[in-house]
Amino acid sequence: MDKITFITAFYNIRDKEQNIYRNDGDNYFCNKNSYMEAFKKLLNKPINLIIYTEPSMVNQIQSNNIHNHKIIIKPYEELELWKYLPIIEKNDLEYHIPNN
Repeated sequence: MDKITFITAFYNIRDKEQNIYRNDGDNYFCNKNSYMEAFKKLLNKPINLIIYTEPSMVNQIQSNNIHNHKIIIKPYEELELWKYLPIIEKNDLEYHIPNN
């Protein structure tokens, strides 16, 4: 198993959204605490794991990272696809698919 490395990310994307319900706990959308509870299951696996995250999330991940998986700190806005956000937003206005 140690020849395989899994790569994942943990970002608080709810902070980036403009949805009026984004800070309403788990009443409409899962918040970062709900995601962290699910993420702990992955952190508890004895696998090779690389985690991309933003500076504000590092402490929360490290406190649950019992296998010392590799953490790479990279602000969300520096991820490769961030530059396409204006196009994504434009397409969402034009071809919006409701998911709530």
